[in-house]
Amino acid sequence: MLKPAAVKRCETLAEALSVIMAAHGTDVLLDDQRLIASLKDCLPKGMLERQVLKNAFERNIPQKIADVCGKERSDQQIVMTQCVKILRTEFGTVEGIAEAHLWTLAEALGWESRPESARRGGNLTERQEESKIQAAAATKPLDSTPAGKNYIDPRYGIEMVFVEGGTFMMGASPGQEVTLSDFYIGKYLVTQAQWKAVMGKKKLWIFAVDNNPSHYKIDNGSVNQVSWNDTQEFIKKLYEETGKDYRLPTEAEWEYVVCGGNKSSGYKDRRTEIEKHVESVMAGIGYRRGSRQAEELGVYDINGDTNEWVSDWDGDGINNTQTNPQCPSTGSKRVVRGGISPWIEGRRPNLTFVSFTDRQAYDPGKSYSNLSFRLALSSK
Repeated sequence: MLKPAAVKRCETLAEALSVIMAAHGTDVLLDDQRLIASLKDCLPKGMLERQVLKNAFERNIPQKIADVCGKERSDQQIVMTQCVKILRTEFGTVEGIAEAHLWTLAEALGWESRPESARRGGNLTERQEESKIQAAAATKPLDSTPAGKNYIDPRYGIEMVFVEGGTFMMGASPGQEVTLSDFYIGKYLVTQAQWKAVMGKKKLWIFAVDNNPSHYKIDNGSVNQVSWNDTQEFIKKLYEETGKDYRLPTEAEWEYVVCGGNKSSGYKDRRTEIEKHVESVMAGIGYRRGSRQAEELGVYDINGDTNEWVSDWDGDGINNTQTNPQCPSTGSKRVVRGGISPWIEGRRPNLTFVSFTDRQAYDPGKSYSNLSFRLALSSK
């Protein structure tokens, strides 16, 4: 931890590491407890940076990087690629963010400046370029949401898919014709790592512990055992950090995405695929994000993984408004959609509610191990 006289509030990870090394020397970069504690002092808003480095220390990544200082650039690049893959596959870190923060650490440890392909610009694909730009702004909210395209929230790595509005038949046959405006929806369910980064620590007696309500704990798995009210507290804190009006999707939006939006070639019943997927998952660990094939719009795990809270109160169905409809404005239970209960050891999953038209409802203050959520955002 930095001495009071040495504390300087920094805006970037690179600046913070420079200040910390000036106070403690280079060895602090390989000392997880001292480095994370010091980052809390001089980069107080850098929750994502601290989480990335904390995960890196769990897999001895800083030492791997230090071991190839002074070696050929090709050797360093191999190590960097391996380390980024570890953070991406084991902790769900967005690739661009993982690479940006690990290169910053590598430069502090003595590597030569990162290659142009790892910086903003260079010969990058559009997706890679977007990741690098957003990773460079990781401590700052976006000024505006990119219109008509997917994007990644730079602070917490929340990936949002742009959904072009359209008209579809909602509900069981014959259904009701509904028209939706453009919106964004989470590519994945909110993960436990993202939940912890946003919600911060909670006090337990005199201790500060991770604020993770999940019954089945795995950073790269969806946060579970959250109530509808819990999701609203998360969204409130996320707004305070990003200035963005995230929300839960409406029932209509959720169903529209499952059906493929205006790109739909018809809803595909995936019960057989889902059952095989569930049986391949070890009991008690929950799902890792993106572990099944995406729906037509590129949204993962939206039907047949865990129950997802949506914004609507339960009722007899959508109201007479056929454009951007809502269920009743008041009620006693909130709607959940598209889930099963697969994480019970020794029991086969119940696929009753996998059909995209089936729905359940729970008390908004109650939380169960099969309740998760994803975010949505209106298109401006």
